[in-house]
Amino acid sequence: MKNAEIFLSYAWGGESEKIVNELDAAFQTKEIMLKRDKRDLGFKGIITDFMDKIGEGNAVVVVISDKYLKSHYCMYELLEIYRNLKFKERIFPIVLGDAAIYEPIPRLRYLKFWQDKKQELDDAIKEFGTDAITVIGDDYKTYKRVFDNFGEVVNILTDINSLTPEMHREDNFKTLIDAVSKKVNEQVSTQANEQITTNNTNVSGSGNFVFQGVSGSNVNISITQNEPKKEMEKELKNRVSIDLDEITDFRKKSNYKRLQMLYKLLDEYESNLVLEKDPKQRMASENEIAKLNEQIVKLEEEIKKME
Repeated sequence: MKNAEIFLSYAWGGESEKIVNELDAAFQTKEIMLKRDKRDLGFKGIITDFMDKIGEGNAVVVVISDKYLKSHYCMYELLEIYRNLKFKERIFPIVLGDAAIYEPIPRLRYLKFWQDKKQELDDAIKEFGTDAITVIGDDYKTYKRVFDNFGEVVNILTDINSLTPEMHREDNFKTLIDAVSKKVNEQVSTQANEQITTNNTNVSGSGNFVFQGVSGSNVNISITQNEPKKEMEKELKNRVSIDLDEITDFRKKSNYKRLQMLYKLLDEYESNLVLEKDPKQRMASENEIAKLNEQIVKLEEEIKKME
């Protein structure tokens, strides 16, 4: 737990921040310091860098409120957690009463909210031309990501038994603390096992060895050291990129190269689409985007199976 990064993701103010302060204090009584923006971002800290770190966190306690679901900063964090895989395992949600995600029609209203936000930027780009992209391009990508992924992400949240805020308060967040601690300890154990694996075949070595408390001379051993998994780094915002030189598996490297190429193609199509006025050309571009997204989903699933 000492080096684990456990983050808080929430919307500032109101009931959301109130319960965050309470659970933050409860974790500290167990000598667990959660990472949160107001404490850890610091003066002149880069907001997007901190949000990206949340997406990569070992565990993330997410307080879902109506304000959260309508904030592009909050939804950016949620999508980063989702993008970095093992979403269900790493997320620990608390759903407040004003977050209407458990009924279909209210969920659709949130989708409509993001559709309208994206459309506003669509219209602005058409009005101001390509110069607008330099000003609102990042916002447009975020709004589009939220709109495209909202249904899948929220449906996962509704399928998690998150317990009510009242239930968490009644046991002073013990259930939550225990669940987070268990998950982080499992991750630490798994990472330790991945670092060094041993067997008794293949490589012979002579000399003096000390390994896991056993010393000897002229001992035949085999040591396989797995490179630590590198965290995903972004070559382009909101897109997958990793250091391919660190990947030794040919098939896995080929899949990642193809995934990078598909994302670059998708970026080009999406950038051109916002300025395309010809209905036929727009339809053709939208069809290509749909095909690319389908290929990306399949390829990401294949990569996930190889992890």
